[in-house]
Amino acid sequence: MARKVVRVLVVTNDWEGAINGGFIRWNEQPSPDNTNDILGARFQLGEFIKVLQETEWDGFDLEITRAHRTTPHPASGEERLKQSRNADVVGFRFDKGFTVSGESRQLSDYDMVLFFAISPDMSEDETHEGLQKESEAVAYYMENGGGFFATGDHENYGSALCQFIPRVRSMRRWYYDGPESNGEPVAPSALGPDRNDTLQPDRDGKFIFENQSDDIPQPIEPVWFGEGHACKGGCCVAGRFPHPLLCSPDGPIIWLPDHMHEGICEVPDNLAGRTFTIGDRSFPEYPLSPSTGEPLAPEVIAMGNVLGGHPSPTFNSEIHTPTDKLTESRTFGLIGAWDGHRLGKGRVVVDSTFHHFVNINLTGDCYLSQVPGVSPDDQRFFGFYVPDPLSGSRIPTGEYQLIQWYYRNIIRWLMPAKTKE
Repeated sequence: MARKVVRVLVVTNDWEGAINGGFIRWNEQPSPDNTNDILGARFQLGEFIKVLQETEWDGFDLEITRAHRTTPHPASGEERLKQSRNADVVGFRFDKGFTVSGESRQLSDYDMVLFFAISPDMSEDETHEGLQKESEAVAYYMENGGGFFATGDHENYGSALCQFIPRVRSMRRWYYDGPESNGEPVAPSALGPDRNDTLQPDRDGKFIFENQSDDIPQPIEPVWFGEGHACKGGCCVAGRFPHPLLCSPDGPIIWLPDHMHEGICEVPDNLAGRTFTIGDRSFPEYPLSPSTGEPLAPEVIAMGNVLGGHPSPTFNSEIHTPTDKLTESRTFGLIGAWDGHRLGKGRVVVDSTFHHFVNINLTGDCYLSQVPGVSPDDQRFFGFYVPDPLSGSRIPTGEYQLIQWYYRNIIRWLMPAKTKE
């Protein structure tokens, strides 16, 4: 009997003229002196995709389609754009069909979407009307059981489309400044004392932006639950356990990559008053739970901590922007989850930042090669890969192996109920 195939659509974009997203593997990224676009390789998802592709999935095979939203122009043909982003599809739009290896596809052909939204702005070929049509296509997909993951970064990174997608738009803050926020809570800044700075000090006790690329992750605090959540692996402690997204065979997942300015996930207010539209019909964003008669609320399932009282300087100010503003101690929501399966709909996961998934936080900062005096053996060139004294090669740290279970759990948890049957 043939194994079940779970189809995953991974989507990203560019911030035109500033930062390019893509799917290049970390050891295949162009070095800074071999590319005309010095920012081009920073926010690549190649290592994350590699983890998923090399996982031995229990009971199913994973098929990943890498979709990029940048549209080819005469100066950058389709094949050239695909190659530069390592994408299967370019010019992707959620409400349009597309072709993968000669086969026509559409959104409904996939079990889940993982959307790593980079740009805070609309691209030159996007419009508010077009983005709203896309959000309706996503809403219809979610109402019919499709799983959806979304993340951005600080301020309004990722807001262009995510501000319209039901549940995604309210489980995480996407607004920073301006009248378009419509009174929604403002996201943390990039450089102010209110920034969600999860950088950890290096072994010399220093806080430096590039520490995001070393082998020291941020400790996180899973939210512990009782009844209503399945307990797997060795995660149960005194009858309580973390959300399934944070369980592993090796115990609770208690680490994530660190970063200088993360976003924030939360449970929004006024759940009963939130609605969205598909065509001319209105739907509750958080439908009533039959068991309680109340709107089914999302949950914040992990908390992060800001270590207060430090600035965030950088080795390379051409790539990373430093700040001398001192951090303020705080705890904030790192991951949010909504269990739509309880109501026959798709599940939703949001994360505070795409920096929990991109190469520069996992496998090293190649731009340190531009900084005089930085040793080629500096761990910040290699991320979570450390020397193995037995083989002489580099291997993932134990903390990173635990983080990889979070990546796998996103796939397992977002699988539509019908796919799991």
